[in-house]
Amino acid sequence: MEAFDESMLAVASVYAEAVFELTRERDQEELVSGQLQELCAYLDRDPGFAAFITSDAIEDEARGRSLERLFRGRLADTLLDTLQVMNRKGRLGLLQALYEQYQHIRHAGHNQAEVAVTTAVPLEKRERGELIERLKQMTGKEIVLEERVNQAIFGGLIIEIGDHLLDASLATQLKLMRRKLLARAGQEIHSGKEYFAAT
Repeated sequence: MEAFDESMLAVASVYAEAVFELTRERDQEELVSGQLQELCAYLDRDPGFAAFITSDAIEDEARGRSLERLFRGRLADTLLDTLQVMNRKGRLGLLQALYEQYQHIRHAGHNQAEVAVTTAVPLEKRERGELIERLKQMTGKEIVLEERVNQAIFGGLIIEIGDHLLDASLATQLKLMRRKLLARAGQEIHSGKEYFAAT
């Protein structure tokens, strides 16, 4: 994932706020979120398209016409119109940042907390439910969970809420879950189970 500095994120946030307001008015939040996600995934898969989006060698007007041909009727007008504005301003390189900022604003607007959890082994359904419930009690918000697996971590469980690592007091409350995950990782390693094959 591309890293963006604070000034770039601030610009992307301005666009994201405008898109969020429009999609909320038009009841298109989910639609545009999904389309933005698909568009960013396509950029990652296709270097040629990514180069077309950001190349200084292509005039903005020509790129704008291509965007119309490619996406009018396929993307929500709100999203395509935003892409056209970003194209005219030379900001299409911020597309991934636009998506990230849009998601942050959208989750905050629905009293949701974005939580990334990294575990040494994939969470089981019961563990996932227990973790979400504990985090919900701690934050007072609905939890949007992103799961990552990294066999190299020694703590068994790393939790990031937004841009912050879980603080020590909250980590203490999750100590039991961490112990369980470590124990299960150890058992699966000793048994030779390929628990990363499914991730």
